[in-house]
Amino acid sequence: MDIELVQDDIVDDNNNNSIDNNDNNDQKRDLVNEKYDVLLQKLQRDINRLVDNDRTSRKRGLQKLLEDIPWDTTNKAQKKAIGRLIQDKLMMSFINIIGNDSLI
Repeated sequence: MDIELVQDDIVDDNNNNSIDNNDNNDQKRDLVNEKYDVLLQKLQRDINRLVDNDRTSRKRGLQKLLEDIPWDTTNKAQKKAIGRLIQDKLMMSFINIIGNDSLI
């Protein structure tokens, strides 16, 4: 019986750890989402400028983005938010600019 009790305790501990890990992952995801929303709000105007018809406006938008994105951050959530921002919002704008000779 002692062995069964120990095994039951181990199973319960594993279930509790699994729940704790899920909660922790949810908290991390929420933090990344929060950082992403703040970055997007801060940079939205310059992101919009990347598709402007005026070449100087596009250039200024890109310069501002390069200056304002916190590239040197050590915060993991911030890094993930920057990666998501590039993937979700900036990549297509860059591809459109490069692919369209009249925009360069």
